[in-house]
Amino acid sequence: MKKRIVLLTAAIAMAAATLLGGCGTRGSELSSITSATNETIGTRQILSVLDYDPADQVKLPKDYMNMKIKLEDSYLVTDDQIREYAENMLMYSPVHEATDKTTVEDGDIVNLDYSGTIDGEPFDGGTAEDQYLTIGSGSFIEGFEEQLVGKDVGTEFDINVTFPEDYASDEVAGKDAVFHINLKNISEEKTITYDELTDDYVAENFTMYGVSTVDEFKNMISQQLQSENQSQQSQDIQAAVIDNLIADSEVTVPDGLVDKQIEQAKDGMAKQAETYGMELEEFMTTYYGMSLDEYIEQVRPDIEDSVVERLILQAIIKDQKIEVETSEYNSFISNYSNYYGMERDEIIEIFGGQRQMILSYAENKALEAVMGAADVTTKMPVPGSDNTDSSAPAEGE
Repeated sequence: MKKRIVLLTAAIAMAAATLLGGCGTRGSELSSITSATNETIGTRQILSVLDYDPADQVKLPKDYMNMKIKLEDSYLVTDDQIREYAENMLMYSPVHEATDKTTVEDGDIVNLDYSGTIDGEPFDGGTAEDQYLTIGSGSFIEGFEEQLVGKDVGTEFDINVTFPEDYASDEVAGKDAVFHINLKNISEEKTITYDELTDDYVAENFTMYGVSTVDEFKNMISQQLQSENQSQQSQDIQAAVIDNLIADSEVTVPDGLVDKQIEQAKDGMAKQAETYGMELEEFMTTYYGMSLDEYIEQVRPDIEDSVVERLILQAIIKDQKIEVETSEYNSFISNYSNYYGMERDEIIEIFGGQRQMILSYAENKALEAVMGAADVTTKMPVPGSDNTDSSAPAEGE
């Protein structure tokens, strides 16, 4: 549900759930095209969804396909970044050190072995060794932790408990059980530092990431940070490209287009409310904490900005003769569908229909074309310094 709401919010805020136009050839023609395995949807057909010529509404800057962008970051992974990332992970995997304390009190961390039986017979999940349990945490079933209070380290004893009626396992739900306890020590947690990392510690705590040595652990983090930095760099280039296009283009918004987007956005909200069997105002109050009119007023500036951005991208589609391959378009739809856990047709409907979805994909291609042609430089760090004014081409330039 949350992802659906996020998708809808993005669709409204960016006007992606609405049609920028509404005339042209109807859906059957494009439906037959997109169902093909390998076909090309031409520029004219992509723009046929519009009831205006974007070239009449937008005057693009002459040099927009040779844009110069300077980014104020190097996007290179540093040792300090690796250390900081690692130490954040280490906080969630403390080591336990035995203390001299001998009698268990509420709040203590105990190390124990236990073996459970029901009617004298062991049961699945009832036995474990070398477990750490914080007394009073409620991690175990009611009565288990309470019976450890006052017990001494180095002793073995039995405790009696009853599993809840609604316990997840039907095998033990509602049944009485006896647990034999070997109370080994009372421990304290310690977060190890980056410099204290050992292969044994990594193997014990991070094998789920496919690493078992310190070097592998650090390399894993470095690769993750590289991926994040590359993603951030792409986002920063995109933002700079859009800002420059808006600043240097002359745009005339067709009369009534913004209001049309808002009305169609309202219709999109109504469809979502209907999907979940709710009245529209109930849906808005429940998931947005405001009325529909209040929400639309809040996102109106985003819709207005989006209309301008999309008009520019549509003009670029025409100017660059952007085309769409059906195989790429279908992958685009599948990625959305998989991410949001929604059916293909449902995604297409939210975005305003298949013809609008094709237009949205073409707009992405237009933006990527401008980004790919841009002359991008980033800061190049000087050894021993994280803040320099040296410039270097962005990765891939």
